[in-house]
Amino acid sequence: MIVACDDCGKEFNRKPSEMGKFNNFCSKACCVSANKRDKTLNGNYSGGKYVPCSECGILIYRIPWYLKQRENHFCSKGCLGLWRSKNLTGEKASNYKNRTKHIKCLFCGKSFKTRNNNRKYCSIRCRGRNQTKIGKTELKCLNCGKVYSVSKSQIKHQKSRGAEVKFCSKKCQTKYCVGNKSPNWIKDRSKIKDNNKTIRWSKKMCEWRERVYKRDNYTCLLCRARSQAGKPVIINAHHIKSFSNHKDKRFCLNNGATLCERCHKNTYNKEHLYEKHLLNNIDKRNSPRWTKEER
Repeated sequence: MIVACDDCGKEFNRKPSEMGKFNNFCSKACCVSANKRDKTLNGNYSGGKYVPCSECGILIYRIPWYLKQRENHFCSKGCLGLWRSKNLTGEKASNYKNRTKHIKCLFCGKSFKTRNNNRKYCSIRCRGRNQTKIGKTELKCLNCGKVYSVSKSQIKHQKSRGAEVKFCSKKCQTKYCVGNKSPNWIKDRSKIKDNNKTIRWSKKMCEWRERVYKRDNYTCLLCRARSQAGKPVIINAHHIKSFSNHKDKRFCLNNGATLCERCHKNTYNKEHLYEKHLLNNIDKRNSPRWTKEER
């Protein structure tokens, strides 16, 4: 599609997909010159406007923020200097001798000299202290009863997390949150106790493991691995019939088999596949310590 440049008027080819309100220029130089001449041609135009220079009257572009901050606008530093020499004279000058005034500080009440009519504090420190005092609220500590101040932003942050500011320090919080006052307090801890874990590490289970190891001569029944000098092997006492499904056979010697750590991991959730093979490998004739009940 043949279109005309918005700056120089030169005709050039443009794809229909590239057509737009702010990009119909034949080159980058034409785009820059057009944006300098008219800021509204820029796609990022933020709503500024052209205002006359307070000294020479030339139109200059100013963004909305600058229009709010300044009443007088200048195209250059030279125009700014000329305007100041004409308007800021006598009592309006910043270095006028009799311009100093005695003002009382809003925070500490101390009187000080200044030439700035808008100044309210004697120092930056007083200004900062006054601002923090205004933006804080007073609360009473639940532990020591001390009255302390907290910023509103901190209270808002704690509420967003579903908590409240109740203590003056972390020390008071740890002293107060003891026993049933703790947020993690559980009256009956037996409800969260893992009985299976307790049985696995009981004295009876430790004795059962030792008996299984001695019967199998501390050797894996699947891969025949055994600890040697310089080559240690970790062994586990495996339940041939699963620990969770057969509670009556948890401490039965016939239901135990010595496996190395690698072979034991391979039997997870596959106990039924290894059951016959392990029972065949257990040599009952070489185990005189067994009783009839255990067999």
